[in-house]
Amino acid sequence: MNDYQLATRTASTEPVDSTRLDRRKAMKAALGGAAAGATFVAPKVAGFSVAPDYAAAASCTGGNSTLTHNSEKPIGCAVYCWGGKNGDTFAGCGGLCANGCCKDESQSLTLSGTNFKLTFDVGGSLCCYLCGTNGGYRYEIEGIDPPFQKCNLSYNISNQCTGPANLPITHHNNVPMNNWVGGMNCNDCNNNKFLTITFACECNNTANA
Repeated sequence: MNDYQLATRTASTEPVDSTRLDRRKAMKAALGGAAAGATFVAPKVAGFSVAPDYAAAASCTGGNSTLTHNSEKPIGCAVYCWGGKNGDTFAGCGGLCANGCCKDESQSLTLSGTNFKLTFDVGGSLCCYLCGTNGGYRYEIEGIDPPFQKCNLSYNISNQCTGPANLPITHHNNVPMNNWVGGMNCNDCNNNKFLTITFACECNNTANA
């Protein structure tokens, strides 16, 4: 028997099992798809998924509202108060031009459907005939969830009056009740005045935008 005859006799003449090949291909495809799927559903960096930040930003709700402080004039006193008045007549005020006529006033507002809250206080005198003035303000902001939220404070004030220093301003974090800021005075000592504060909060698509 020569080499050609030996090769012919030892070679398999059985048909290829196509079912077995199809099964093998299907198994490879399934394993490849599972690996790709596992990579897709776990987009983590250093063990932290990026999904929560985007979800929080998408679920944020903003809004805006206003509050207004109106001045008061104690009867019989030559002073106008940003906040309330401690009393009427000279005796109640403690004197013609005493800033003791005035007391602080606090107002708060919450934006509907959100956790945003503003507390804004005013106090002191905006105008006092033949005496000094000490009108001022302070505020607190709650409910900001950084870094994808921000709140803005702006104002409108009567003519001949100096508005709140440092406003308008945008905050990206909550603000604890700060110290009094002075300088809210008016040149007109004949009429009551108003101060309107607009509180507007919104969501950022980018942190600290």
